[in-house]
Amino acid sequence: MNNVNRDEPKPNAGKPDLNNENIVLNEKVSVPSSENLVFDFELARFEQLKGEISSTGPIDIYFLDQANYNKWSKGGCYFESKDSKKGILKSPIYEMAPSMGTWYLIIENNNNEEVTIEVLLRVTA
Repeated sequence: MNNVNRDEPKPNAGKPDLNNENIVLNEKVSVPSSENLVFDFELARFEQLKGEISSTGPIDIYFLDQANYNKWSKGGCYFESKDSKKGILKSPIYEMAPSMGTWYLIIENNNNEEVTIEVLLRVTA
């Protein structure tokens, strides 16, 4: 299992746009075949991760807590996700952290070819 290295998101330049104040991630990334993107977020209890993910090919998305991320990262088949979406091209994201801590958004490219993935996410209370 390989994870794609990516640059850190760049903060918005100039005046903050009120519609963009809570953007935590706005990226477009090419992901080679059989590789993954991993995003981690420090969320307070009941904070919400909202946005949209789109891809040029089918992808799988998981929202994991720390314990299940550890199982997933070791190649475990027996992790439990709070939410999952499989084989999607475009999907709204609406996840609420049931407890404070580090939460992981995993995007898997299980295709035989590279895909381009666009991610736009906000955190709201």
